[in-house]
Amino acid sequence: GDWSCHQLEHELSSMFGVAHGAGLAAVWGSWARYVYKENIGRFAQLAANVFYIPYNFRNPEATALEGIAAMESFFRHIGMPTSIHELIGKNLTEDEIKELAYKCSFMNTRTIGQFKVLTIEDMENIYRAAK
Repeated sequence: GDWSCHQLEHELSSMFGVAHGAGLAAVWGSWARYVYKENIGRFAQLAANVFYIPYNFRNPEATALEGIAAMESFFRHIGMPTSIHELIGKNLTEDEIKELAYKCSFMNTRTIGQFKVLTIEDMENIYRAAK
């Protein structure tokens, strides 16, 4: 498995005191859109097997993106936030984005993720997209 989404969320919990599940819902879509091209088929399978979205064999990427959108729709349906703004009630500043990524990367001494290895710059981009 790939635990990078969890690691990204841990910093949100630390900085803003939010519940882990809510933080995961807030960052998952941005993480998924950032990494899905590493294995489009895997995200397309999520769409087909979990959300019963018909698998578009001519365009698996469309199926993958529909699945990501369906997961976010599910999060909204159960009252979870799907952005950091919804999670904490404000937009992240650029300084907060950099601090979150810096701490998540253990002061820029590690990468995270197996599905796609994420550098500190990748982490910043995901937080930026999730805000």
